[in-house]
Amino acid sequence: MLHDVTSTLVTRFEDVRLGDAASVGGKGANLGEMTAAGLPVPPGFVVTAEAYLEAIEHAGIRGRLVDGFRAAAAAVDDPAALPR
Repeated sequence: MLHDVTSTLVTRFEDVRLGDAASVGGKGANLGEMTAAGLPVPPGFVVTAEAYLEAIEHAGIRGRLVDGFRAAAAAVDDPAALPR
């Protein structure tokens, strides 16, 4: 990891490594590794998990998402019970 991607909202592929997967996801981390290896990856960036969490908080939808996930988990054995 070249810098702490856990405290940023967006980071360039060049600054991401596999150790950052928790903050940037597997695809973002792999794009960083491929960039570092010199493979032909278009220039780009990754939106971090922190940015996502801030966005859903700001939009006021975090609670609804959590409720939906809980309902889906509770109804995993009964697909008809899933909220629509």
